Amino acid sequence: AMMMASKVDRFFKAGDVIFTANRDNTVLDVWKGMVAKNFHSCPVLLHQEHRYFGFVTLGNIVSEVVKRFNTESLRNSKAFWDRMEESKAFGEVTVNDIMSAPLSYRNPFHPVNSGYSLLFAIEMLAREECLERIPVLDSRRNLINMITQSKVIAYLAEHVELLGPKGTKPLQRCTEMYKPVVTATLDTAAIDAFDLLVKNNVGGLAVQDDTGKIVDTLSTSDLKGC
Repeated sequence: AMMMASKVDRFFKAGDVIFTANRDNTVLDVWKGMVAKNFHSCPVLLHQEHRYFGFVTLGNIVSEVVKRFNTESLRNSKAFWDRMEESKAFGEVTVNDIMSAPLSYRNPFHPVNSGYSLLFAIEMLAREECLERIPVLDSRRNLINMITQSKVIAYLAEHVELLGPKGTKPLQRCTEMYKPVVTATLDTAAIDAFDLLVKNNVGGLAVQDDTGKIVDTLSTSDLKGC
């Protein structure tokens, strides 16, 4: 009842920020903005109308970097950000060139209109494969809110009672969620590891030491630390 009564357009906390981009913004500028705000993706708006068009993600950016730069040159180059900024060709790439627009298999960004229940949005996130975030639009397609997996998880963690028996279900009984793990070793070059992410169409991989023990993880968001 609580999730049915809560509406998607009101599901936010004080201080929540929605970082947006226009289709003609350069990837480098938007990438830096996403890094500064620690966002994995941002909505893209039509430049003149300021209405929702689609999304650009760190996954899109990783794919573009791997495609445009020879992995050997990046492996042996100087500071990663310097290399990006010195590339004239990469500096001219716009958000429109690389975004998942307006929909794609990996990032099926299905918007919902204001007034829908929070339960409806949570069901979408749970049922739709690869869906991680839902833009909330008004009747004129203006972006008014964002429902993300992380926000929903934080909300459910605070209200575990809403999940009923599923709230105490152990991981060993959640085998239907398991997927093959993509791995890299500690001595794998960073750019090669990101190349693995792109080729396997995954958002993260496990890092193993020389004994095969998992010692860390790597995700697309870690590209900012190169």
